[in-house]
Amino acid sequence: MNVEHLARYEFKYAVRPDQLEAIRRVLRMYCVPDGYYPPEKNGWYSVDTLYFDSPDWRIFRAAENQELVRTKLRVRYYPDSPGSVAKIEVKRRIKDQIAKTSTVVAGDGWSRWMDSATDHTPLPPGARQSLESFLTLQRFLDVRPRILIRYQRQAFRGIYEDYVRVTFDREMCTQPMERYNLNGDARLWQPIDDGRSIGMSGHLLMELKFRSRPPIWMTDMVCRMGLIRQGFSKYSTAVRRQTMGWHSLRDLSPAIRGGYAA
Repeated sequence: MNVEHLARYEFKYAVRPDQLEAIRRVLRMYCVPDGYYPPEKNGWYSVDTLYFDSPDWRIFRAAENQELVRTKLRVRYYPDSPGSVAKIEVKRRIKDQIAKTSTVVAGDGWSRWMDSATDHTPLPPGARQSLESFLTLQRFLDVRPRILIRYQRQAFRGIYEDYVRVTFDREMCTQPMERYNLNGDARLWQPIDDGRSIGMSGHLLMELKFRSRPPIWMTDMVCRMGLIRQGFSKYSTAVRRQTMGWHSLRDLSPAIRGGYAA
């Protein structure tokens, strides 16, 4: 078990499939694949994320209201990665900057770390502090599993800068989940990357990630291809889909119900 701390900016763009190869040509000069994918998936790998929220969707409402300081609690699972690890994460947003603290655990049996009866004393001090911070926030915010999201990712990391990462996400789908479960029900998946959510149907979500400012080559690529930065939250989109199709709007606060009715 180990801990990852990361502070960065994330810029998002909707990319047409026919633009992907031109972008990859640029990336090959400045980046390499991140290495998480198995050979048979041709550069793509699966990501499953379980998001937590309160009974009144407090975390979702903070995002909808564009509050300057926001927090998300989630568990992210990489079934295709070596060792199939899971990350128990606290993700904070202060204006445009993202700060993440992740406790990295084995994917098999990850949920036992969410049990308050589990003894954390044998853990390394950093891992114990990170995990207990997640559990403390979970209790304080009164959050529980609410939404499961699955997608395919292709990722690149910079080879010249201190920290640069470029990711492409496709086949994004979601379903409600109120248990410590990352598998889901095959019958309940609903897409969240169609034309109602991100550009036109079939677009990929590209994220440019960097510590303080984007490198010149990244800015140049965006300008030459006419890409337009946009806001897109997988979690917020998934919550909207849930309220539109799977559960009654009585599960949401009156303020959110009013927003949907409009």
